[in-house]
Formats: sequence, C-alpha cells, structure tokens
Amino acid sequence: MVAVYSAGVSLDRTTKDRLEPRNRELQRSVAAGTAQLEVPKQELERAREIQESPLPKTIPQLAGFEVAAAWKPAREVSGDYFDLFRRGERKVGLCIANGVGKGVSAALWMANVQAAVRPFASESESPASICAKVNRLLCEDIATGKFVPFLFGILDCDSQMRAWCNAGHPDPIAVSQTGARVLNGEGAMLGVFPHWTYREERIRMQRGDRRLLFTDGIPEATAPHDTEFGEERIARFAEAHREAGAHRNSTACSSTKPKTSADRGSRTMQRCW
Repeated sequence: MVAVYSAGVSLDRTTKDRLEPRNRELQRSVAAGTAQLEVPKQELERAREIQESPLPKTIPQLAGFEVAAAWKPAREVSGDYFDLFRRGERKVGLCIANGVGKGVSAALWMANVQAAVRPFASESESPASICAKVNRLLCEDIATGKFVPFLFGILDCDSQMRAWCNAGHPDPIAVSQTGARVLNGEGAMLGVFPHWTYREERIRMQRGDRRLLFTDGIPEATAPHDTEFGEERIARFAEAHREAGAHRNSTACSSTKPKTSADRGSRTMQRCW
C-alpha cells in the first residue's frame, strides 16, 4: 500500500515535471497568439480614431434651417465620409461620399478624398466646379478601378436655395407638404472620367421642407427576405416622419437593422422658422 502510494506520488511528480515545460510553452504560444490578435484590433481602433478625427464635431447651423448628421460604420472603420463647414456667415457647404468596399482600405481611400475636397471648397467655387476639380485630381493620383460616389451642396440662408452637384451618389430625397420625391441627378463618379462636365442643380426650400442625403448602405441593405430597402422605402420613411426634426430623422435613418452589414451615413436638412 505504501509502496504503491509512493510510486503514485513519484509518477505524478514525473508527469508534472514533464508537462510543466509544455504548459509554459503552450501559455507562451497562447499569449503570443492573443498579442497577435490584439495588435490588429488596436490598429483598427487607431484607424477609426484617425478616420473620425476629420469628421465635424459640431454641425454648423443657419438661421431658419436645422441640419443634422449621423454616421454608423459596419466595421471598425468605414468607407463613408461626410463634411459640413461654413462658407461665410450665411452659407454652409456640405458633402457626402462613400468609397469602394469596406474596412481599412475603403477608409484610407476616403482619407484621400477628404484631403482633396477642402482646398477646393472656397466660397467662390460652385458645387459643379468643386466636383470637376476633385475629379481631375483623383483621376491623376488614384489606382485603376477606384472611384467615389460623391455629392457636394451649398445651403444659402439668404436665398433659401440649395445648390448641389451629384457625382454618381444616391439621389437625395426631398420632402414637402405635397409628399416625398427623389431628386434625380446625373454625373459620373469621381475618379473615372477626368474631363467629365458636371452639372449643378438648384431648388428653393419652402417652410417645412426637408432634404435627406444618405450613402448606399441604407438603400442597399437587405431585409430577411433578401429584398433591398431601396430608395422608395427611404422616401416613404421620410414622408411618414415629416413632422419629426432633422436630428431625429437622420439618426433613425442610419440606425436601420438590415441583415447585411453595410456602412450607413445620413444627413438631414430642414427648413424651419
């Protein structure tokens, strides 16, 4: 009994001595694997911080208007981009765009667009002129196969006009007392045709009118039955929530819960007194 017990203890110690180095090696391997996983995660978090830093921290407002925006990436980083900035005391410039794909590559691509837009967006430049200049720059510098759906607009407090140029971006939704409609626009995506001539559109906003801008992640989101949400549903949504404020509409629109994972960004402008 004693001999067996002693043998058992000796066997346990021998096994333990043999397994301990393996356990330590396994722990080091697990720690190394965890560290390798944490590094990309930290890099993605840093990439998101870098991407969010140029986005407007506050939304500029104009007398008689309410402007709101929401941004919700599908992953840590996104290919969606928007900007709002003052053009003097009585105008606000706004742009919205989304790059090809998702994740880090799309985010890096959109960083180039962000850097290109602001230098051209002076008070004297029209939306069509800005689109044309940014397009030529991107055509010269970008890799083949990269393009950007983009929209640039100007909201004028004095004339109550909104002027915009659409470069292949999803069309805005206009909501008025008579209903909701899509503001169709024509224009090639940025980065494709270097000599494309862009056209400017203008529309006067009446009291209570709303304009909803959004990236393709919202209309292309699919429901459980594999049907896209679509622009018509967005128009119905905007009309049904006509009495809600710009901030509420913008947040609700970007918070849709589709089956597919897609970047979603939206911006709403409302004419009010």
